[in-house]
Amino acid sequence: MTQLQTLSIFVVGSDEGYKIEEIGRLKNLKGQLSLLQLEQVKSKKEAMTANLVEKESISVLNFEWSLDREDCGDNDLNVLEGLQPHINLQGLRILNFASELMPSGIFVENLIKLELHSCKRGKTLPILGQLSKLEVLYIHNLRGVKSIGDEFYGNYRDSKTLFPKLKTFEISRMVSLEQWKDVATVTNCTTFPHLENLTMCSCLKLTNIPNIFATHSQRLEADTVNVRLLSSFQSPPNLRSLTIYDCTSLVKLPNWLDCCCSLENLWIGEFRDDISPPNLQNLPYLSSLHIGNFNNFPEGLDGIHNLKRLIVEGPMEGRDWSRFIPFNSLEVLELHETGTNSLTQLPRQLELLTSLRSLHIQSFNGIEFLPEWLGNITSLETLELSECRNLKNLPSKEAMSNLTRLNRLDVYKCSQLEVGEGSVEREKVSHVPNVRVF
Repeated sequence: MTQLQTLSIFVVGSDEGYKIEEIGRLKNLKGQLSLLQLEQVKSKKEAMTANLVEKESISVLNFEWSLDREDCGDNDLNVLEGLQPHINLQGLRILNFASELMPSGIFVENLIKLELHSCKRGKTLPILGQLSKLEVLYIHNLRGVKSIGDEFYGNYRDSKTLFPKLKTFEISRMVSLEQWKDVATVTNCTTFPHLENLTMCSCLKLTNIPNIFATHSQRLEADTVNVRLLSSFQSPPNLRSLTIYDCTSLVKLPNWLDCCCSLENLWIGEFRDDISPPNLQNLPYLSSLHIGNFNNFPEGLDGIHNLKRLIVEGPMEGRDWSRFIPFNSLEVLELHETGTNSLTQLPRQLELLTSLRSLHIQSFNGIEFLPEWLGNITSLETLELSECRNLKNLPSKEAMSNLTRLNRLDVYKCSQLEVGEGSVEREKVSHVPNVRVF
């Protein structure tokens, strides 16, 4: 056993053979190692018997304490200090750590990816700004943190660049976080120069973020955040992907959305019923659009000539479907109907989507049959029908036979549509190689 090279998970116990010292005997470990139930380790000295600092071939470490346990005092801090990794470590995940402070030495300079999850007693974030190789940072559910500032950046007066290689930064469920300070403007220090992806989820008290994010971010996701936070965000010139979701207190979409001229992917939804959809006329490069719970299509939709993927959720009755013309670029269309007023037939304008390869229809409960003109969408390769509880019939066999490129039909929870082997409806799609019924 002492020659073992791979051990993905070790659950620490108090009995012989399960203590943390067993890891110390495995001198050739490499790759990824997860240490669970670390509350079983009672001191820094005991943690040091794992001898992780000498294991140069371990690339990823996962340190996990159990969630439901009594107050541990500072023992978690002592244990984490004793689990000091080798400088070669590239990935580190810390879960359910319960001391107020983290030892700075645990974050070695070669880290590329760092995840901090549910460290419930921490009041401040650790110093991370000078990790020169860090590319991915996830901070999740640190409920005691109220502010992000100098303690996070580190001694920036001696540095020219902070977070010099960070590309992806996700911060979520920070329920107490109110303020995110920028680096002092009196310095010449650059921050986050290579940041591409910024995600903020469930940070309802946070009302501002550093302006630097607007300059560098290419992908922004804001899910369940404060309205003032969205308003404070400056117009991001390089933004290519934007998600704004589940912001029910939002009265209107932020003005800077109209200025995101480089935007390629947009996902917006779950707002108040009376909020107006965005105007898309200034987004010429948009190729993927996901819109939810708006009563109509956005202005300028018919002027987007590069749109390839469109997902629409919400009421379908009363929409201006003429905005689909011309729409020759669209390849993927997903329609998910919500609300009480259901369409009784598919909009005829869909017939004119000459490049459509995939069509997904969900929860159209007013429709009993699919129209014959569906067979005119000869580019169609995939058809998905989901939760259409009154749907009984596909188009005729002749119409379906026109869909010579159709290679997949998925039917999910359409209880009245009989597509089983030997059925009349199945005969209509006998030429389709992949038919799946769920």
